[in-house]
Amino acid sequence: MKSDDDVNPGTLPPMVSSEMSAMSLLSSPSIHNNADSSHEQDEDDPLTSASVVKVAKKKKNKCLSFTKAYWKFIFGILVTIILLFIFLPLIADKNQKRHKLGGGGFTMALMICLWLTEVLPLAVTGLIPVFTGPMFNIVGSDDVVYQYFNDTILLVVGGISLAQCFEFSNLHKRFALKIILLVGTSPKMLLLGIMLTTSILSLFMNNTSVTALMCPIIMALIECIEGGMRCFLAKEFVEYEMEAENEIAEESPSKKKKSSLVDELPSELKTVSGGRRGTTFDGTQTLPLAATAILSKHAHLKADSVSTIKSEIGSSISNLPIADQHKIEQQKSMEAFIKNTKQMLLLANCYTANLAGTGLITGSGTNPILISYAKQAELQDPTVVAPEFFGWPAFAMVPMVLNVVFLYFFLMFYFLTGKKCLTRLLKSNKVNPKHKHLKEFVVTKDVQDIIKNSLQEAYDGLGKVTLHEIEVIVIFCTVVSLWIMTDPKISPFVHEIFMPTIPSLATPAILGVLAMFVIPRKTEFFRHVARCEFRKAKFETVMEWDYLHQNFPWGIVLLLGGGFAMSKVTTGAGLNDVLGTTLKELQNINQNVLLILVIYIATYLTEVASNTAIANILLPVLFTLSHDFHIHPMFLTFPATLACSHAFMFPVSTPPNSIAFAAGKMKILDMVIPGMVLNVTTGLVLFVCTITWGRVVYDF
Repeated sequence: MKSDDDVNPGTLPPMVSSEMSAMSLLSSPSIHNNADSSHEQDEDDPLTSASVVKVAKKKKNKCLSFTKAYWKFIFGILVTIILLFIFLPLIADKNQKRHKLGGGGFTMALMICLWLTEVLPLAVTGLIPVFTGPMFNIVGSDDVVYQYFNDTILLVVGGISLAQCFEFSNLHKRFALKIILLVGTSPKMLLLGIMLTTSILSLFMNNTSVTALMCPIIMALIECIEGGMRCFLAKEFVEYEMEAENEIAEESPSKKKKSSLVDELPSELKTVSGGRRGTTFDGTQTLPLAATAILSKHAHLKADSVSTIKSEIGSSISNLPIADQHKIEQQKSMEAFIKNTKQMLLLANCYTANLAGTGLITGSGTNPILISYAKQAELQDPTVVAPEFFGWPAFAMVPMVLNVVFLYFFLMFYFLTGKKCLTRLLKSNKVNPKHKHLKEFVVTKDVQDIIKNSLQEAYDGLGKVTLHEIEVIVIFCTVVSLWIMTDPKISPFVHEIFMPTIPSLATPAILGVLAMFVIPRKTEFFRHVARCEFRKAKFETVMEWDYLHQNFPWGIVLLLGGGFAMSKVTTGAGLNDVLGTTLKELQNINQNVLLILVIYIATYLTEVASNTAIANILLPVLFTLSHDFHIHPMFLTFPATLACSHAFMFPVSTPPNSIAFAAGKMKILDMVIPGMVLNVTTGLVLFVCTITWGRVVYDF
């Protein structure tokens, strides 16, 4: 007899059998797995699509980050391939002339693109002609390599070495401090002193070196100004506290103000010690900033309570007593004044270096480029006369002086008057009527005396003039005298002595460099030699090679050489003739209109690229244009060279701008706004001087 468990399903009634089979199917693991998997698949469909989108976004972000990190590499490869395909029909042509033309065009276009975008370092881009010149059979390697260390580049090397010698001897500090002490310590006189010092140094030294020398002096000067102002105001506030106590004592109780919500706040909300912006001179933080700091810790408060407290805090300054109100207003005014003064002096430094560097050949890297191209053009056209050392300032000094004078008055108005008026206008509706009698912060005679004493202490700390400094001055004056003597109009006997091998401007410069490494700089050496104590005599020269090697901007040598080498390649390829033919359509344009176009094209191109690179690009074209249009060769090229130094808007425009921008921690608008005004005005001054004074000097 079988049990119930042993009953065969097949013997059961059909309905019961079917129900049991259905139950067994439902209870089967495979069925459950299939159901669960189908259910999970239905639920995973939206999740899967979201994960796909997330993965796609990650890939997109990776691509964007890769492109952002390596855009220079990508752009460099792409622009090389694109230009190669553009010039490939000419390069592959069997005609030798067309082949050279294609190679020269490819070299020039590639270098212009890389110089404008700075995909490669400027100096590295300058090495491209060493490869492309011989590869396209345009010029030989010897002819190209010679351009990287020619006479003009040696002149630049000598000038920069002299500037490094000034820095090594600390002569620039003595010179700058002495001029500032002589002209005065008021804001207007400080501006004048900085601009005078920078102008004189930039005439004979590279403008980048001068800016780098002057920036530390300006920052130390700002610290002296701030320290003097804080000392003076700390004494002044004691008097205001006493006056405030007297006013409170005389005031009747009925006239006292009712306590506000701010007065009922905890004591920690009213005063928090700290030394950040918004602190008084006794080391405690003012009420609004302290209250904001405390409120950030009480995020659990309701929105209505927080807004009420904040509204009370916002009006707390106007409800303070007169002495406290005066403290806050004077402190804010002082901080704004220091910020404006720092920006004014730093911008005056870099702008003056750019402008004053155009006064003499040695002042800017673009000036020797014009001399080099003028000498090359002189071989083809005898009417072209390259400017000599003394002939350069005969024209360039006039627009330089006018622009520097305008710069002084513009910066003085913009920072000392214009910004103050704008601030007063914006705050006129926010000042409590009972506090309108409070005076704005001004640099009084007492503050000026404190600043002067600080500068005098810094000057006295340099000690007496050393033999080292005297030797640097003697070497510098000797080099300048020899530069003047190279001009045949000034000293024709020198040319008669050295004919036919006439010394160039590089000869005195290198002579000065050699003297720096030969002459001892310490009096102890001469004292020991006079006593025949040769073992004790330590031979230390005016300049040390390690110092010069570490601080010399060697990249400028390759940058200048790259421009000359590019010109050599394009000239050998016949590209100048093609450009001259293409530009013949401009022949009907008035010369004055063409001049002002050239000036502003050079000015605004220099804002986005190196001024040396722009000069190397424009000058060969302008010399060809002048020859084809029968225009005086200096009419377009000289103003264009000077305009290449008129870069004021962006930090990347010139190295002096970058140095000042970084030292002052400025915003981009701090340089763009005054730079836009200067770009327009300096171009107009240069244009007027060219069509008036230029006709007197060069008979345009």
